Amino acid sequence: MAGRAPLAGIRVADFTWVWAGPFCTLQLAHLGAEVIRVETATRACVTRLLPPFADFEPAPNRSGYFNQYNQGKKSVALDLKRPEAIEAAKRLCAASDIVVENFAAGVMERMGLGWDALRALRADLIMIALSGYGATGPDADKVSYGPAQVPAIRRAGSTGRSRCWRPSSIARAPARASTSTSRSGRPRWPCSRRRSAPGR
Repeated sequence: MAGRAPLAGIRVADFTWVWAGPFCTLQLAHLGAEVIRVETATRACVTRLLPPFADFEPAPNRSGYFNQYNQGKKSVALDLKRPEAIEAAKRLCAASDIVVENFAAGVMERMGLGWDALRALRADLIMIALSGYGATGPDADKVSYGPAQVPAIRRAGSTGRSRCWRPSSIARAPARASTSTSRSGRPRWPCSRRRSAPGR
């Protein structure tokens, strides 16, 4: 007899889209949570529009990319620009244990679905906010997307090369991907430090 999933009985209201948020809630679904993804027909998630498509026929429900990160989830379509949809979203949040969102900072608040509003509906609610640059700080007003964040954290040049590669030696053939960075966030280039003596 199969054991009970760790998050069985937990309901998640999922306001995420694109990649990072849906990947987060995918883990919760795999652990047994009931994940209800809130979508809108007026602005489809970009991953619904990306290939590969089943049988090579593009359609919103045929994207392998979208289905990979949303397996095991339920979905509801709400136009969150309409007051009645906001009320429905609030009812969903009040009936959920966890709310997850990855909009830019302030979007949920402007819709009336921010932490203070939702906590008033359910005091024990857990909210996960995954805005790319955080809710506070010098870059909180920026909208994030993966390709723009990679160079912002100085990872774009950290690709690894077959020899002592530096950005100026771009003509050399790539070897393997490298994810090693220093504490300052700067990439550690292969062979960037020469040993001057044994043991150093």
